[in-house]
Amino acid sequence: MAQNGSKKFTLNPFVLWRDLKGAFLMFSAVIRGRYPPPVRSIIWAVLGLLYFILPFDLIPESVFLFLGLGDDLLVLAYVLNKIRPDVEAYKKFSEGQKKGKR
Repeated sequence: MAQNGSKKFTLNPFVLWRDLKGAFLMFSAVIRGRYPPPVRSIIWAVLGLLYFILPFDLIPESVFLFLGLGDDLLVLAYVLNKIRPDVEAYKKFSEGQKKGKR
């Protein structure tokens, strides 16, 4: 279950970086079969990847370099904010696994 503070949208780069690292750990644990797949987060991650992969863009990088990258960063921030509750749940799960091994 997500904490109340995790539902707030943020563009804080430190929080987003922490969420990005946590998301990589969570998805790698899912791939290895060590954590149940959070379906909603997988859907958000796939949609975010599709935005980066597909050739159309809201603000194309070829015309507006920095503004074009800005909309990509906003999509990344949005996806990270949407999957934060699952990342936090994985962190609690992971901490519980570490305590169980001691």
